Amino acid sequence: NKAHTEREQQQQKSPLSKMSEPAGPTLRSRGQPFRSLVVVPRSHCDGTYERIAQGLSTTEKISVKDPAISSRAVQLDLRPDLLQPAHESVIVVWDSRLVHQGHSHNPHKPGWNPPVFRPPFFQWDAETEWKHYLATQGFVAIANVLSAEEVAFALAKLQRDLSHFAPLSELDAVT
Repeated sequence: NKAHTEREQQQQKSPLSKMSEPAGPTLRSRGQPFRSLVVVPRSHCDGTYERIAQGLSTTEKISVKDPAISSRAVQLDLRPDLLQPAHESVIVVWDSRLVHQGHSHNPHKPGWNPPVFRPPFFQWDAETEWKHYLATQGFVAIANVLSAEEVAFALAKLQRDLSHFAPLSELDAVT
């Protein structure tokens, strides 16, 4: 039908149209588990949020069991890529109405594991571009918001804090 064809054409134009393709080569093995953020692109503006939050308070957790929604979910792969300039830091900004949750990506475990998606990384000074992406998709990844020195300082503090936990003593154990 016409509406279905128009939706397919819109998805082909979208940078998220190839969401089912695996993320590109990264500095870490693809087979290794990693923490990610799962998002349902465009759920902040297509009525999805309003449908699932109807009648709930803003502090209640929502479980999305609707396959029409969960099938649109993607896991963001924010790890540095071997084929593009590496980033020192990344901040993900999202519209509060975007359906989202933290998730541990583990390709070796059965269960719900949405496709991995490598979003475009915007520079902070490309404000017009990243704000447009945020408005249309509901989230945006902004790279290099911290200097290399600020990243090193923060990682040293994290490493020091992790040293208080046994058996965790290395940063690689949590990344």
